[in-house]
Amino acid sequence: MKEVKPINILKAKNREELRLWLENNYETQKECWVIVKRGKSQNDDTFWYIDAVEEALCFGWIDSTVKKLNNGITIQRLSPRKKALSGRN
Repeated sequence: MKEVKPINILKAKNREELRLWLENNYETQKECWVIVKRGKSQNDDTFWYIDAVEEALCFGWIDSTVKKLNNGITIQRLSPRKKALSGRN
C-alpha cells in the first residue's frame, strides 16, 4: 500500500478560514489537509471534523484519508468529489 504524504496542510483554525481558502482555491487545487479534532463537537474554539466536512461539501469537495502526525495532531484530507460518483455518494 502506498504511503500517504500530506501536502498543502492548511493553517485554518475554524470554518471561516477554511471557507475562505476554498473560495479562492477549490477550482485549482487537487487537495488540502486540515488540522481537526474528531469526536463529538462542542461549543468551543476547536476546529472539529464535522465543521471541515460541511464546509468542503459546499464546494463539491469530500473528506477521505485521516492521518495522525508524529506530534499527535490529526489531519483530514479534503479533495474535489469525482464527477463519476453517483448522487447517493
